[in-house]
Amino acid sequence: NVGNFHSDLAGSLGIPAGLYLTESAAAARSDGPTREQLHPGHRPATYEELAACLNLDKLRASDPSYREFESDPQVGPEKAEAAVHHQLKRLADYGAVAIVKLPSWARALGAKMVWKYKDPDAAHPGGRATARFTPKGFGEREGEHYEQWELPSPVASKLCQRACDISAVKRGACLEVCDVSGAFLYGHLAECKVIYVRGFPGLDLGDGNVLLLLRSVYGIREAPQIW
Repeated sequence: NVGNFHSDLAGSLGIPAGLYLTESAAAARSDGPTREQLHPGHRPATYEELAACLNLDKLRASDPSYREFESDPQVGPEKAEAAVHHQLKRLADYGAVAIVKLPSWARALGAKMVWKYKDPDAAHPGGRATARFTPKGFGEREGEHYEQWELPSPVASKLCQRACDISAVKRGACLEVCDVSGAFLYGHLAECKVIYVRGFPGLDLGDGNVLLLLRSVYGIREAPQIW
């Protein structure tokens, strides 16, 4: 049992379980078909392909949160639309999704866009409107999409952070806070992971088409550990 093996090994080394899970270990969890076997020759969707599927009128009509977002005085329709296209371009640039036909036996997760206005900072003195493509990961099923040992994701505790702060002050050192833009998109999904996602409201992929995840994205349960 790969999960038990990693837990036992992690315990003997004093490492939190799940900290170093590799793609090869993840592959051992499944004896099912791979993405390539199910969709031979599939490739990441381009920005042009994704943008061609976007219907802003439908998005506006079906998503109240988008109407609220674009009516925000700090955002407005132009910045809201630009945020959507920026997110589609980011998905394409990272090779995060492919457009494929949904097999008759498969089930696709729902999806939505999460909207946010970020206050001005050094990089964006005028503030910025952002959109994030988010599969509804609560629809994932254990044993079908993930195993329990794929979920733990070590994070810094408040005690650890305070200890770092105190140490920096005592040494007269500087503390720098870094933000990794699009962090979860850096994570590759193991080839054995087959996760289908429907387009968010306003993204019409065509009859029977869905998005096949190729990268870890915000919203799926395994994303924090993969990152």
